[in-house]
Amino acid sequence: MKITEIEEQLELNGFSEDLFSEFKAALRRVPKSSRCQHCYTTACELQANDFLGAIKMIEYGLSDCDTDYIDLMRSYLNLGIIYESNEKYIEAKEAYKNALKATQDKSGYLSSLSMNILRMELHINDFSYTEELSALYNDVCEADTFEKEMRYFIFYGSIAKMIISEHNGDMTSYLCAYNSAVSALDGSAVNAIDKILNKHKFKNEAKATDASIEYLRKAKSKL
Repeated sequence: MKITEIEEQLELNGFSEDLFSEFKAALRRVPKSSRCQHCYTTACELQANDFLGAIKMIEYGLSDCDTDYIDLMRSYLNLGIIYESNEKYIEAKEAYKNALKATQDKSGYLSSLSMNILRMELHINDFSYTEELSALYNDVCEADTFEKEMRYFIFYGSIAKMIISEHNGDMTSYLCAYNSAVSALDGSAVNAIDKILNKHKFKNEAKATDASIEYLRKAKSKL
């Protein structure tokens, strides 16, 4: 079968070792520069129903990757997204760090990938201060205007600022950041980007987890 036909079978029937073997055989007939992309795009379709199969597919693509930094970065990025969606935060953080490394210091990716790593750092360390969190927050602050208006950027950036402010004994900044996090979470902070995203049927969401909401709940008692 052609690679596209096997991909359709994987998406329709789910991951199996037999189909994966056929996929790998077909992949060898594809130009090496495209192999990585075939793996991570197919894995994205699989991840909702087969977390481990999707990971195996991306890792295979990375083991046979001969491409530019974009596909390498996207492979690690999608690997991180899959791990994060399954609350495997340590593994997700490592994948996001590899995605950032793969960008070869292209500045346009620094803030968005740093935000991904920052979210993992928050969850891994139970929303407590670390020096790495502080460094990641500084990188996130370099985001362009568009990214800064994304609600999840505001939400997690504000939580990081709360933690750093409390560590530094600055409760005025802590309160300001708390209010910013709450407004991003409840949608009361409406900004220009909402209209743009709504027009294209995208939602500007905080992407809050149970752990992040619990952190805010406990933080309220300190005010």
